[in-house]
Amino acid sequence: MAPKARPDDRCSNRGPSGDQVGTKLGLSEDQVKVLCACVSEAPMSELMDIAGRTNRTKFRNSVLKPLMQAGLIEMTILDRPRSSNQKYRVTERGRALLAGRDTP
Repeated sequence: MAPKARPDDRCSNRGPSGDQVGTKLGLSEDQVKVLCACVSEAPMSELMDIAGRTNRTKFRNSVLKPLMQAGLIEMTILDRPRSSNQKYRVTERGRALLAGRDTP
Protein backbone atom coordinates (compact mmCIF):
# COMPACT_ATOMS: atom_id res chain seq x y z
CA MET A 1 0.00 0.00 0.00
CA ALA A 2 1.42 3.36 -1.04
CA PRO A 3 1.86 6.04 1.61
CA LYS A 4 -0.54 8.98 1.51
CA ALA A 5 0.85 12.01 -0.26
CA ARG A 6 1.15 15.23 1.66
CA PRO A 7 -1.06 17.99 0.17
CA ASP A 8 1.99 20.01 -0.88
CA ASP A 9 3.40 16.98 -2.77
CA ARG A 10 0.36 16.66 -5.03
CA CYS A 11 0.78 20.12 -6.54
CA SER A 12 4.54 20.46 -6.45
CA ASN A 13 6.57 21.02 -9.59
CA ARG A 14 7.87 17.48 -9.33
CA GLY A 15 4.34 16.11 -9.44
CA PRO A 16 3.20 12.95 -7.70
CA SER A 17 5.40 9.88 -7.63
CA GLY A 18 4.56 6.83 -9.71
CA ASP A 19 3.08 4.93 -6.76
CA GLN A 20 0.49 7.69 -6.17
CA VAL A 21 -1.10 7.71 -9.60
CA GLY A 22 -2.35 5.54 -12.44
CA THR A 23 -4.60 3.05 -10.68
CA LYS A 24 -8.27 2.57 -11.44
CA LEU A 25 -9.14 3.56 -7.89
CA GLY A 26 -7.02 6.71 -7.78
CA LEU A 27 -6.36 9.74 -9.92
CA SER A 28 -4.02 9.64 -12.90
CA GLU A 29 -1.02 11.94 -13.02
CA ASP A 30 -2.80 14.15 -15.58
CA GLN A 31 -5.89 14.35 -13.39
CA VAL A 32 -3.81 15.46 -10.40
CA LYS A 33 -2.13 18.15 -12.53
CA VAL A 34 -5.51 19.39 -13.78
CA LEU A 35 -7.01 19.36 -10.29
CA CYS A 36 -4.14 21.48 -9.00
CA ALA A 37 -4.47 23.89 -11.93
CA CYS A 38 -8.20 24.30 -11.32
CA VAL A 39 -7.62 25.88 -7.90
CA SER A 40 -7.83 29.07 -9.94
CA GLU A 41 -10.29 28.96 -12.85
CA ALA A 42 -8.66 27.73 -16.06
CA PRO A 43 -9.83 27.17 -19.67
CA MET A 44 -9.51 23.74 -21.30
CA SER A 45 -6.64 24.87 -23.54
CA GLU A 46 -4.54 25.81 -20.50
CA LEU A 47 -5.36 22.54 -18.75
CA MET A 48 -4.39 20.59 -21.87
CA ASP A 49 -1.03 22.40 -21.97
CA ILE A 50 -0.41 21.60 -18.31
CA ALA A 51 -1.17 17.92 -18.89
CA GLY A 52 0.80 17.84 -22.16
CA ARG A 53 -2.25 16.72 -24.17
CA THR A 54 -3.22 17.77 -27.71
CA ASN A 55 -6.44 15.87 -28.47
CA ARG A 56 -9.40 17.75 -26.94
CA THR A 57 -11.86 14.84 -27.18
CA LYS A 58 -9.55 12.33 -25.50
CA PHE A 59 -8.58 14.90 -22.87
CA ARG A 60 -12.23 15.66 -22.11
CA ASN A 61 -13.17 11.96 -21.91
CA SER A 62 -10.17 10.65 -19.98
CA VAL A 63 -9.33 13.59 -17.70
CA LEU A 64 -12.10 16.19 -17.35
CA LYS A 65 -15.23 14.02 -17.34
CA PRO A 66 -13.98 11.62 -14.62
CA LEU A 67 -13.00 14.61 -12.44
CA MET A 68 -16.42 16.21 -12.95
CA GLN A 69 -18.26 12.93 -12.32
CA ALA A 70 -16.31 12.51 -9.09
CA GLY A 71 -17.37 16.01 -8.05
CA LEU A 72 -13.78 17.30 -7.91
CA ILE A 73 -14.07 20.02 -10.58
CA GLU A 74 -16.96 21.92 -12.14
CA MET A 75 -17.63 24.14 -15.14
CA THR A 76 -17.96 27.86 -14.57
CA ILE A 77 -20.80 28.22 -17.14
CA LEU A 78 -23.09 25.30 -16.35
CA ASP A 79 -25.81 26.06 -18.90
CA ARG A 80 -23.33 26.46 -21.81
CA PRO A 81 -20.83 23.55 -21.69
CA ARG A 82 -19.39 24.37 -25.14
CA SER A 83 -18.95 28.10 -24.53
CA SER A 84 -15.66 29.58 -25.74
CA ASN A 85 -15.47 31.29 -22.33
CA GLN A 86 -15.89 28.00 -20.43
CA LYS A 87 -13.46 27.48 -17.57
CA TYR A 88 -13.09 24.81 -14.92
CA ARG A 89 -12.61 25.23 -11.18
CA VAL A 90 -12.05 22.94 -8.22
CA THR A 91 -15.02 22.13 -5.96
CA GLU A 92 -15.06 21.92 -2.17
CA ARG A 93 -14.62 18.15 -2.45
CA GLY A 94 -11.61 18.74 -4.72
CA ARG A 95 -10.12 21.18 -2.21
CA ALA A 96 -10.63 18.61 0.55
CA LEU A 97 -8.86 15.97 -1.56
CA LEU A 98 -5.93 18.29 -2.20
CA ALA A 99 -5.75 19.01 1.51
CA GLY A 100 -5.65 15.26 2.21
CA ARG A 101 -9.04 15.06 3.94
CA ASP A 102 -10.91 13.02 1.31
CA THR A 103 -10.36 10.29 -1.25
CA PRO A 104 -11.81 10.14 -4.78
